[in-house]
Amino acid sequence: MGLEELDVLYAEDEEDVACHVIDVLELCFKNVYHAKDGLELLELYEKHKPDILLLDVNMPRLSGLEALRRIRASDLTTPAVMLTAKNEQETLLLAVEQFITKYIIKPFDKDTLMQALKICDTQIQKSKSVKISSNLTFYPQKSCIVNQDESINLSKKELLMLEILVKNGSNISSYQEIINYVYDGDGSDNAVKILIKDLRKKLGSQTIKNISGIGYRLEKDL
Repeated sequence: MGLEELDVLYAEDEEDVACHVIDVLELCFKNVYHAKDGLELLELYEKHKPDILLLDVNMPRLSGLEALRRIRASDLTTPAVMLTAKNEQETLLLAVEQFITKYIIKPFDKDTLMQALKICDTQIQKSKSVKISSNLTFYPQKSCIVNQDESINLSKKELLMLEILVKNGSNISSYQEIINYVYDGDGSDNAVKILIKDLRKKLGSQTIKNISGIGYRLEKDL
């Protein structure tokens, strides 16, 4: 789990700076998209819906700050890092209003860039993960559980089963509710029991509690 599974959209109009930064980004990210001005930035954002935005403030046609303001009209969660010059204090204050995760003063080095991007990654993972126990973290969008540093993949039905258990929290998920959610209504109590047995092998036998004759619920040990 990390930057290598994410996409980044980088906006910078200075070619020499962009080439150097892109070389670094391509070593870290799954996909790197580069915009040379603010309008191209908006086009690439709509096309690719990147995980992270890395935006220079001053660009032709439309500033990075104005482009981010337009993005924030419908997207308040994608982490954004702003690249700005030392004398742009007022601009920084405006950037903070657009829910930026971090800003970097230009010129910057690789370590400064990576530190900011890792903060973004942490923000993303927290928003996409659910703690099941002290050792287990569920990542619904990645269809897996992480047990400390080990990733455990889930089948489609195991994923759906865990989703409904997590959704209901400490409340009981009834057999019928599970059948409707996991099997589209075409299942049986026995099928549910078999699926729970398989899921317990991955989560641990004590993680899912059987409520006799009714259904199941998660037993969190946080």
